[in-house]
Amino acid sequence: MRIAFLCAALLTLSGCGSYNYRPPAMGQGGVNAKVIQKPVEEVWTAAIPALGKAFYVINNMDKGSGLINVSYSGKPENFVDCGHITSSVQNAMGKRDYSFPGASAYQEYEVMLSGELYAYQRKMELEGRINLVFEALGKNETRVTANTRYVVTKTILVRNMRGQTRSDKDSIPFNSGEGAQFPGQTECRATGALEKRVLDMIQ
Repeated sequence: MRIAFLCAALLTLSGCGSYNYRPPAMGQGGVNAKVIQKPVEEVWTAAIPALGKAFYVINNMDKGSGLINVSYSGKPENFVDCGHITSSVQNAMGKRDYSFPGASAYQEYEVMLSGELYAYQRKMELEGRINLVFEALGKNETRVTANTRYVVTKTILVRNMRGQTRSDKDSIPFNSGEGAQFPGQTECRATGALEKRVLDMIQ
């Protein structure tokens, strides 16, 4: 009741609210390799058109070393976990609640800080460079391994009720099965979904 009374009192002046960030789950990463019961030459030959038809860009290939490098650019939410954000604000215009994944490609929301309301526009982008390594384990057995270098970019535009704005743009790199933290609070971790999607295309 004390909190409710305080909020009611603040509403006559500016507003009140709450903000919470839940970090991503640990222990993610998944499996980044598969074994195919076919000769390495056959697997390699079939992989190139399969990857080219998907949403990947083939950057380079080296058949001698069994390496194909592909890249993905786009929304991060399906491939990285950046936690979850909730924000609740209340002022003379009423109460608004926001709840969204930290990896969401675009989100508009509000935050109340020290009784002052701030409007956020938040954008998240992912660049993934995937090294696919083809290894012959035997005459009719091939192992394909996918290792990814992730770069997640966060862009935020903040505006207060006086019309003042500021913007921030930061990028964090990390590898398959790992994660990194932006300056401040947001942390992102690879889920293994990107590696799995690429490996599923190789038969």
